[in-house]
Amino acid sequence: MRHSQRARLCAAGLLAVSSIIGGAAQAAAGTPFVPNPSATGGVVFAAGRNGDHAVIDTDGTHYYIDRYDDQGNHLYNTPLLVATAPEVPTGVAIDGFGRYAVLTTMHPNASPGRQAYLTVYNRDGSIHLARTQVNTTASTDVAGNFVAMNRAGQIALNWFQWNAVSKKFEFRVKTLSATGAATSADVLISPSAAGVVVQGMGLDDAGNVAVEWVNIPGGTALPTIQHQRFYNNGTALTAATQVNTVGTTILNSGLGIDGHGDTVVAFMASDTSGNGIYGQRFNNLGAKVGGLFRINDSIAGEQSSPSVGMTEEGAFTAAWISQPTTSSPYAAMMKQYTSAGVPFANEQTIASPATVSAFPTAVLTSPAGVDLLVWGNAGGYVENYTMDTQPAVANASSGVPMANNSATTGQWRYFRIAVPANATTLTIAATGNATGNGDLYAMLGALPSLTNTQYKSTKAGNTETLQITGVPPGDWYVGLYATAAFSGTTLTITAQ
Repeated sequence: MRHSQRARLCAAGLLAVSSIIGGAAQAAAGTPFVPNPSATGGVVFAAGRNGDHAVIDTDGTHYYIDRYDDQGNHLYNTPLLVATAPEVPTGVAIDGFGRYAVLTTMHPNASPGRQAYLTVYNRDGSIHLARTQVNTTASTDVAGNFVAMNRAGQIALNWFQWNAVSKKFEFRVKTLSATGAATSADVLISPSAAGVVVQGMGLDDAGNVAVEWVNIPGGTALPTIQHQRFYNNGTALTAATQVNTVGTTILNSGLGIDGHGDTVVAFMASDTSGNGIYGQRFNNLGAKVGGLFRINDSIAGEQSSPSVGMTEEGAFTAAWISQPTTSSPYAAMMKQYTSAGVPFANEQTIASPATVSAFPTAVLTSPAGVDLLVWGNAGGYVENYTMDTQPAVANASSGVPMANNSATTGQWRYFRIAVPANATTLTIAATGNATGNGDLYAMLGALPSLTNTQYKSTKAGNTETLQITGVPPGDWYVGLYATAAFSGTTLTITAQ
């Protein structure tokens, strides 16, 4: 793992660290800092399509959001207040423009009963979409669960509510446009089940939704993990598919999704040694890709609380909690996979201090492959790292030329620049000698490729220019692609 920055959440109940898979842990680059000294607990987390990360924590009454770019730099000096008890955040998501949606729930004793609400903020903390109730199906007991956003700012929401007729809690999903207009009705998940617990949801760049849940059939039948895709208008793209083919006890699970709609589900299931962590990949049509695979390498003891995050092109990281014996301390574990689903290396112990507890892990992966790893603790750190499956990225400073770039035919050279909120134009210029052909590609929040980019200049030769006006703030990635081998190329990126 390539480290960048560490942030201490003082008594916030969060810890995020990283290490080299198959090797020794690297020391963090950067000085630990306290983003919110008054915090007493962690709540929800998110990785954004523009490279930002978000952590919501609380002092017991107030709920604050802290924001970081994908190098671990704190975006604001003061955490932003997003809710006050009896209203509690249950989900947060970030789009490609740095806007973030916060899903909240009122306490059951608050008037008019427990309901779910959505507020969308601009990256600077101002209101983009004012707080509004999301559930339109009548119920006196509603609680928000997940919220997801894609690059364009479309939104998917999930919540559960009490059905007084069937006498059971139902889970519903709904989609909204970037302006907050409903694009689907309230979609009921698995209506025939005796019980449903949605444990993962994602939204791809086409606006289609992936949902993953534990299905509780009732009676003597065993619970199962189910996966289903929905179009943006709420109609089913596929029928529900059972994920697990192992385990008599299914407790918790997580879902990762990339921009194309490919997904991976990680779940905990009983096996011969206790409980293990398993995974299953799906394509954007909801079909299984390959078979079920075990994620944890060490099979002794209990493995629990899996989480998974994906890059733009489908590489993924899984994280979970391990306890080899009932008397041993808990350890936070992780494992990286390539976009082909091949393990990059064996599992790695991220941390195993005595204070690590069995709270759920969360691995938050930006489209460019920058992770934030989170797990429960009495107090801890937040730290970014770059997945080892990703190519090297050089940091650029605005207006400073980077000379002598070279690449052989078919190779990429990648660069990153953090565009501030007050910038209006991003200019990218490449100049070089007469031999070879280096083309320019640029994308917000993710590494561009030949088939997935927002901007490109592909003229013959090595002189290329891109000028992006009205540029959204966030982490921009620039790629120099060698259509023909080039050398001696100078790249200058200017945000102004």
